[in-house]
Amino acid sequence: MLRVKAVAPLLLAICLIGAVGGGVLAWFGVQLVQSGNADAASKITLFGQQLETTSVGVACIFIGAVVMIVTIRRVLKTLDLLGKP
Repeated sequence: MLRVKAVAPLLLAICLIGAVGGGVLAWFGVQLVQSGNADAASKITLFGQQLETTSVGVACIFIGAVVMIVTIRRVLKTLDLLGKP
């Protein structure tokens, strides 16, 4: 349990940075979708997730969501591994 307490602040900081970064990307994607001027065909494969779209805004929302999900999952997995004896 001592190992978890030692690295908990660092893991919390990593989790917050990933969540804020992903949220900013998703917010930027919403702004691009609302403007309606950002149309371009794109195919994105990121951490095993794949998206094919004609809107740059939707691609930004997808990237933001993947960044948040992957960061939080990896932090939780690390906490789980540290908690085991």
